[in-house]
Amino acid sequence: VTPEAALDAQASLDGQTWRLVKSNKSIKLVPANRQGLEDNVRQYLSNTSHTDKKFRPVVIIDEQEMDIHDAAVILLGADATAALIAEAEANAEAAATAAAAAAA
Repeated sequence: VTPEAALDAQASLDGQTWRLVKSNKSIKLVPANRQGLEDNVRQYLSNTSHTDKKFRPVVIIDEQEMDIHDAAVILLGADATAALIAEAEANAEAAATAAAAAAA
């Protein structure tokens, strides 16, 4: 997407209401905090549990739909992907242990 196309979409959508769902909320388009597919994939893998495949995002690269883990291997490399997943799983386990200790 070019910057011009993004600005055109923002100009045409800002302030509109959602037509496909029953809502009075207005659309407000703002720049994302994180830009780029690689950064978004890295962020997702770093901060999310990955155990249930049905809840993972789908990524499209070169018109090919794929699981985010497969996309990560293409974008980041197998070693970096494995390290991010292992770190996220360790963080989730530590959080669960801390929650269990706090509840006891």
